[in-house]
Amino acid sequence: MNTPPKVSILLPVYNGEQYLREAVDSILSQTFSDFELIAINDGSRDGSPDILESYRDTRIRLFHQENIGLALTLNRALELATGQYVARQDADDVSLPERLEKQVAYLDTHPECGLLGSWSTILEENRPTSRGHHHPEENGALQFLGLFDSFFVHSAVMARRSVVLQAGGYPTVAERNPPEDFDLWSRMARLSSLANLPEPLLQYREVAGSISRQKAELINRRVSAIAVENVRWLLGNDVDQIACRDLVAIVRSDRKSLSSSPQWKVVFHMIDAIADTLLKRFPGERHCIQREAKQICRRVSMMRAERRLGLLPLALRVRAFFR
Repeated sequence: MNTPPKVSILLPVYNGEQYLREAVDSILSQTFSDFELIAINDGSRDGSPDILESYRDTRIRLFHQENIGLALTLNRALELATGQYVARQDADDVSLPERLEKQVAYLDTHPECGLLGSWSTILEENRPTSRGHHHPEENGALQFLGLFDSFFVHSAVMARRSVVLQAGGYPTVAERNPPEDFDLWSRMARLSSLANLPEPLLQYREVAGSISRQKAELINRRVSAIAVENVRWLLGNDVDQIACRDLVAIVRSDRKSLSSSPQWKVVFHMIDAIADTLLKRFPGERHCIQREAKQICRRVSMMRAERRLGLLPLALRVRAFFR
């Protein structure tokens, strides 16, 4: 009987011919070799199937299907996966050679961690940039800030397959696709610790016409709705819903969604309650959790001052500004 690989890499492909070979080659050239690459052609109408068929590496498991979309394709890949860990790879991103090796080493030595990402550098099409994603690395910060948004680069994550399956996999309802990744990370955060390796192990490619750009406003609304659900899950469903939505709007700098008369004291109390609840779950991360709570309180204070200043007559606003 063949021994299952340590890592299953999930690679959904839909019309990805332009950068697909570079993406696949970046996986096949990893310093860590005990993996299977589950590549699923999701009904591509370009040259992607031919590119995938051209490989002869036995670690590649290739499947073709009619187009069903990203989340359902990822769930099928999860069903096919046999590895202890599952990793993601997008058809237009590039994994640096030591990515898998470093992520496996971390998960092997941190059994409490269910979801691990890394920093990334950003490519604009084929052009390297000085920009990157430098997300928080500590569990306390990721648990706190992760209530409100995703702080993982989807294509850079590696996770324990058991935790992904326990969380229920990617969402299947259209209203959560996108943001299918934030929805899943939110459920995984309730089951395990989180981490990011503080070094760029992936080149993330920004391309014109991407879903994140085309549907930015829709994704923002859905992320905010999931964030409200996250806070209510943590603090209980009897939490003040208007104050909860205001807190989410403030943290996400979504001024348009802030209510006309925010209950500032309730919002501050909610931040303290979040910190206290997370400290009960992770008592060893007091400094990190309290740091994030203070930063969010400062943001609320600034928003409150901005709102109060905006309600003053123009002459008083000018006078207050120059004090």
